Amino acid sequence: MLYSFVYAYNFFYFILFTSRYALLVQSQSPQNSLPTITKLVLPPEAKILPNTHDSKILVPSIKNNNLDNTVNTSLPGDTTSPPAGAYIVRRRGLDGEYDSIQAALMALETLGPSGHNATQTIFIYPGNYVERLIVDYKGPLRMMGFTEDKQDYLRNQVNITGGLNAQIAGSDELSATVRIIKDDFAMYNINVYNTYGHQGHFSQAIALSGTGSKQGHFYGCSFFGYQDTLLTLNGYHYYSKCYIEGAVDFIFTQKAVVWFEKVTTASIAQGAISANGRNDAINPSRYVFNRARVLSKGAATGTVYLGRPWGNYSRVMYQYSYLSEVVNPRGWTSWQKVDTRTNHASYTEFKNFGPGSVSYPPNSTYNLTDTNLPADVGSSRIDGKAPVVPFVTPVVENASTPGVPPGSRAPFSRERRNPYQVTQVLGEDYKLWIDPEFPVDPF
Repeated sequence: MLYSFVYAYNFFYFILFTSRYALLVQSQSPQNSLPTITKLVLPPEAKILPNTHDSKILVPSIKNNNLDNTVNTSLPGDTTSPPAGAYIVRRRGLDGEYDSIQAALMALETLGPSGHNATQTIFIYPGNYVERLIVDYKGPLRMMGFTEDKQDYLRNQVNITGGLNAQIAGSDELSATVRIIKDDFAMYNINVYNTYGHQGHFSQAIALSGTGSKQGHFYGCSFFGYQDTLLTLNGYHYYSKCYIEGAVDFIFTQKAVVWFEKVTTASIAQGAISANGRNDAINPSRYVFNRARVLSKGAATGTVYLGRPWGNYSRVMYQYSYLSEVVNPRGWTSWQKVDTRTNHASYTEFKNFGPGSVSYPPNSTYNLTDTNLPADVGSSRIDGKAPVVPFVTPVVENASTPGVPPGSRAPFSRERRNPYQVTQVLGEDYKLWIDPEFPVDPF
């Protein structure tokens, strides 16, 4: 009798715990949906602890536009114990702790409206947490991973692992291992994986998606995928000292305004790094990569592009960044050969260096005047549905192709005469909502 009661109780808890996800995957599949995949097997990578960065890509780092052999050069520190009042997650939780991140998020919901004013913290001890998370808590929230050096993503010891693709989940956004649907959110020193991705169809599989107004503060985090690794859906986002891995369009958006500070991107196969979906002149979306490192983790020399235009008014800028030999001499590519979407694209560079960088002809240099601060993007969904980037691998154009002089950039790209200031991108008040321990380096 006691056994039957325990079994019934556990079954009821399981149904209650998973019900919110069952509702989420009932949304419509993307257009031109493909046959349903009935079995999901997580690849071996899902079991790797604690970080899986290839030692070949640890250098160079960037310090005053020169190369050295260190990954981080300042602001050392650790986060090995939870701050007072934190919700503690540990694989084998002690009394008053939680054995899953989802359990801690559910506990936050019991606070009620009165508890939404103060910033809450979830502190996560080392481990591999195989979970798919929806973070929609109404109040300010921080998620912090255990680390001995919060300035160095290589020291992260917390993994969140999922393995769904868009076709299985019902849409691209629903495939995300972690979905952030809120304002006032920050994540520290956590690795997020979507282990599904591989070349071919069904490869759209998001590690993290984020939507919210001034919500995107990501510090020392790593994101792993193949296509569509990181979706910055809308709102203002700030990524500092993060690692982003993928192959095709693995950083993409429609309406987000994002500043990437000292991030490392690693391409595991040929493709474009960014796919900015700005679709008209009033859309505020913009990507700025400042002091980034563009490296290879398996992609061949000259097979990677800095970006391609998902939207006709796509805007992406790389400045003071190290571009390795993986970058194709043309730098940028069109969406497709017929549907180019380059007429209004703004693809710019400023004082990049490394074997993948080039010097633009003098007559290609210009000074943009669009310095107006972006309008508030808000936290509403785009057109009531999540965007989907069709799987179209960019065609690699060899520098020796007739009509393409070696070292020349794509004709729809330009070199700026001056760098973007962070206030032009995130607004004059950006210091009020980013962590001062992860500042934007002065020029």
